[in-house]
Amino acid sequence: MTELVYILLIIMFVLTLRKAKRDMDKALFEMEVRDKLGFVQEELKKILVLRVEKFGDVFYIYNQVTNEFVCQGNTLQEIQEVYKLRFPDRRALVDEGSELLFKENVDVAKL
Repeated sequence: MTELVYILLIIMFVLTLRKAKRDMDKALFEMEVRDKLGFVQEELKKILVLRVEKFGDVFYIYNQVTNEFVCQGNTLQEIQEVYKLRFPDRRALVDEGSELLFKENVDVAKL
């Protein structure tokens, strides 16, 4: 009878350890996900989505989200230089419709 009690206690102990390990693994996974999500959110804050309008020979660049004026220029190189001066730590993405305004084959992510 005592052996049966010991065996049951050992089984309960092993099951408790397994549950504790699963709970710890789940908590660690959730912490990793939160850390990665925080990193992604910080990186997204460094990106501006831009809209381009062209009047005559001048390109006018606006923040797609806020409609705030960002910069202007006659060439893509001029726009890149002004953008980098104004937003040195931020990358830019140009919406698909605006991208068509540039005649050069351009990697707009380099703005």
